Amino acid sequence: MENQNGHLTGKVAFVTGGSRGMGAAIVKRLAAEGANAIFTHSGNNPEKAALVIAEVEKFGGKGAAIVANNERPEDITRAIRQVVADYGKIDLLINNAGVFSYKSTQESTLGDFDRMIAVNVRAVFVAMQEVAQQMPEGGRIITIGSNVADRVSDGNMGLYGMSKSALIGLNKGMARELGSRNIT
Repeated sequence: MENQNGHLTGKVAFVTGGSRGMGAAIVKRLAAEGANAIFTHSGNNPEKAALVIAEVEKFGGKGAAIVANNERPEDITRAIRQVVADYGKIDLLINNAGVFSYKSTQESTLGDFDRMIAVNVRAVFVAMQEVAQQMPEGGRIITIGSNVADRVSDGNMGLYGMSKSALIGLNKGMARELGSRNIT
């Protein structure tokens, strides 16, 4: 397979949660556009991660899978620093990893709340903060949100909706901070 138009040739993309689902599709598309696509995964299914890397390599790019638990800020920081050490930079950060709990707010425990915030909000903050310190001018940060941030259509999605709503404010603030460096 060849890359589709190569407009990301030479770029380094870092995707959280890239071994399955939407994350894997994002990683493959980045590779199809010419990027080196590095992603994190939980480590629970290394075979899936290996299949995604094989797809990246079919497009002629470099791929790597890094085991990282998004509940642990040090894992996110370590992964980002590893990518910068190995590739010299990160041009694109795609915050994709997330958790979903289908449980009413009243049934949810403090542990459910803490995990939702840790993975869906704090990990995004940590990744953005770490990457922004070294991202070159013209870089891009993309955070996967949800329509549930604005329209919680079910009583069992309150915590999830809250976590995705928090990302709106975080992204808007980071856009203001990084705009002068042409980072969107």
